[in-house]
Amino acid sequence: MSSRSKLTEYTDRRVWDIGDHKVTYLHIDSRFAFDCWWAENNQLSVIIETLFTIRYTDRTVICKPEVINSVKEAVSILHKPLSMLTAYRDGRLLVTFSDGTELHVSKHPKYESWQAQGKGELDDLALLCTGHEGPPWTE
Repeated sequence: MSSRSKLTEYTDRRVWDIGDHKVTYLHIDSRFAFDCWWAENNQLSVIIETLFTIRYTDRTVICKPEVINSVKEAVSILHKPLSMLTAYRDGRLLVTFSDGTELHVSKHPKYESWQAQGKGELDDLALLCTGHEGPPWTE
């Protein structure tokens, strides 16, 4: 773990403090992905390959990355400050934004559900959620 790590470990999850850095880039193809970049080569990249939900304060939206019209409301996370990324031992991912918006991804039993990679302040963030047993991190 990096000496400047933003990671807090619990028995059932790992939580990274993203520091309210904004989503700077979206990628949409058969996946839904986003990046956050900030000073001195710091970066967070998240790729979602299965169904996910976004909970806004007034509604919940179900998104299927392979169905382009289903992700149109997810585009609103662009430039939104992201505060926390939580990876659970059971494969769930929770991305929490500063305004309370939450992005949820569950583990798919057969396929890669999501992955997240960090650089700089988040260089200890390297996660891959597959259908295999075990957490999305290396133990």
